[in-house]
Amino acid sequence: MVDNSDEDNFATIRCEMSPGQLNKIIYMPNHRNRGIAWALNRGAQAARKDGYAYLLTMDQDTTVPDGTIAALHGIFKRLCREGKKIGLAAAHAIAFDSVPADYRVPDLDALYVDYPMIVPTSGNLICLKAHQQVGGFDEDYFIDDVDFEYCLKLKKSGYLAAWMPQLPVAHNWGHVTRHDFLFWKNWAASHHSPLRRYYITRNRFYTLSRYKKDFPEMKRLYRRMTYEEWRGILLFEQEKIKKIRSAIVGTAHFLTGRKGPFDDGYKATEEGR
Repeated sequence: MVDNSDEDNFATIRCEMSPGQLNKIIYMPNHRNRGIAWALNRGAQAARKDGYAYLLTMDQDTTVPDGTIAALHGIFKRLCREGKKIGLAAAHAIAFDSVPADYRVPDLDALYVDYPMIVPTSGNLICLKAHQQVGGFDEDYFIDDVDFEYCLKLKKSGYLAAWMPQLPVAHNWGHVTRHDFLFWKNWAASHHSPLRRYYITRNRFYTLSRYKKDFPEMKRLYRRMTYEEWRGILLFEQEKIKKIRSAIVGTAHFLTGRKGPFDDGYKATEEGR
């Protein structure tokens, strides 16, 4: 367990878990937020050092139904036996209220497997050999687009991302709301903070600059995602001006080659000063 917060939270964890559960945990506090990519790489390195072949990646709010991890592992091994070069096996990350209470994992032979270009990190079983070969997650991204860049890096190196839509994991997708507007129904608003909008904007440009020649379809995908997100921002979200400014700063930082964590000197984005 890699803790990316500013404080050591082991005392809190100890209060919430039984002694048997604690014995199964290796707690790794960072004492500051070094970014999700840094934390994922530290977890992968620790797992590889202890002799493990796979790493299960989840966010702090991911809930996994019984049997899902075993199914991911089983599918991973089956695909490898079939001669496929698998870099990760991914469950279907969906909203908390979308997983049926009576859900049961299907038999492995009945699971449909797709091979998409990109998948989110939550609910992934990562091959640590592939992780090491491609250089891990890009720590310059800090947060946002870390998972998509990693998938493209795997694919460029000849690995596949296997995705099982029949294996759901419950994941909190931020504060997404749905709206009807004029004749259009069910439009989404993501409500990412201005700071997250900075990272999303900057890192998408970096991903496109690296992979647009190998995967030109990413340009169309990002164009559609950006249009849908800004439609939600301009019509339904708060802090529109701050988010516009954050996107402009993110674009400028991409153009000037700035990476890593956001410069705390730029307080106007998050605090409006």
